[in-house]
Amino acid sequence: MQHFLKRFLSLIFPLSCLGCKAKSVLLCRVCFYTISLLKCQECPGCRCTSQYGEFCPRCSKLGGWYFDSLIVCSKYDKSGLLQKIIKNFKYKYSKELAVYLGDLLIRCVGKSESRPESPGRPELYTFFEQLFNEVALVVPVPLHKKRLKDRGFNQAKILAEFLGRPVCELLSRKINTPHQAKCSRQERLKNLENAFCVRPGFESVSKVVLVDDVCTTGSTLNECAKVLKEAGVSYVACIVLARGDGR
Repeated sequence: MQHFLKRFLSLIFPLSCLGCKAKSVLLCRVCFYTISLLKCQECPGCRCTSQYGEFCPRCSKLGGWYFDSLIVCSKYDKSGLLQKIIKNFKYKYSKELAVYLGDLLIRCVGKSESRPESPGRPELYTFFEQLFNEVALVVPVPLHKKRLKDRGFNQAKILAEFLGRPVCELLSRKINTPHQAKCSRQERLKNLENAFCVRPGFESVSKVVLVDDVCTTGSTLNECAKVLKEAGVSYVACIVLARGDGR
């Protein structure tokens, strides 16, 4: 049904690039490569410079965080190109944009075969390779079953698959919370209380790489990490395409 609807709409509204409006393509390569990687990572709490996106000593002492590091690929400007791409990917069922977003992920933490002249961030590549060598599992942030049925796919799972490692859906979402982007910080925190759980039969691992498309306050990632830590995981590294300004 979704495929038929998209084909029908494309006849009425011909495709044009989300960036330059060039015809017959949803996103041209020239526009896509105007999206730059962040020059440095930040502490998830106060956002001071942090090589691997880990918490600074001050924020570590404050507590309240359950994940250990947060890698952000690029800046998330309101009405910017990356925001348009992600919104089309998620809300307009433009699943084909996954290739571009997956490439952005690899440009940040790995080696992009489609753009070998762009080595990404060598220090982040080394950081994640070490995690993977220590048998870390790649885990996507889950969607509630109702939202998964409506959308037809979990964008976090699709992105996770681009890391080139086995993806394990360890978590499930028990509560169909409102869209976080439409909520205040306090509402986000309240919405997510007890929203996630570990799937039955989970065998504890020491490290997990948690993947999502966007975070703002980090509350969704934090609640997922809390459940994982309670299940015996010792280290949770998160990676997202972009982070909004939720301060």
